[in-house]
Amino acid sequence: MPATGTADLDTTLEALLPMRVEQGCDLVAIKPACFIDDPDEMAGFCRAVVDRIDAMF
Repeated sequence: MPATGTADLDTTLEALLPMRVEQGCDLVAIKPACFIDDPDEMAGFCRAVVDRIDAMF
């Protein structure tokens, strides 16, 4: 990830969530600023997070 860019949501969720769930975690906090830099994208970002997690589990 470039120092001035944002992280990729799918890559991050795929890399971290399965391990966390396997460890018994059932609550995850996601900092939107790591993934979006425009507040107008917040609603779409939240929908994408829920949809992606639903698809994974």
